[in-house]
Amino acid sequence: MQRGLVLMALLAGCNGGAGQTETWAGSWRSLASVPGSYVTMTLSGGGTSIAGAGVQHVEAGPDRPFTVEGTSLPAPDPGVTFDYADGATERFSFAQPDADHLVLSSASRVLSFTRQ
Repeated sequence: MQRGLVLMALLAGCNGGAGQTETWAGSWRSLASVPGSYVTMTLSGGGTSIAGAGVQHVEAGPDRPFTVEGTSLPAPDPGVTFDYADGATERFSFAQPDADHLVLSSASRVLSFTRQ
């Protein structure tokens, strides 16, 4: 009985993974690759499942809204997908070097985000 209580206390102290706030949850903004062109998004979810919505801001064109789905798990199932309102999709590998930065990489571009 006492061992069980000690184990429960230890897991509670470590949070046992339950109720943990995902470090990637929140609002993000990418660096501008071209002046006036950047991406903003808000991510939520639980565990390793990522969901959210965002906008690709284009300096000389219309903004492109998208939804985000994916996982923060490393390979073999990496990545998030942007599903744009026009039906296009874009898949990225997911990395979080620290709590205030995200890096999404695809074959055609790399997006570096800072927490807002």
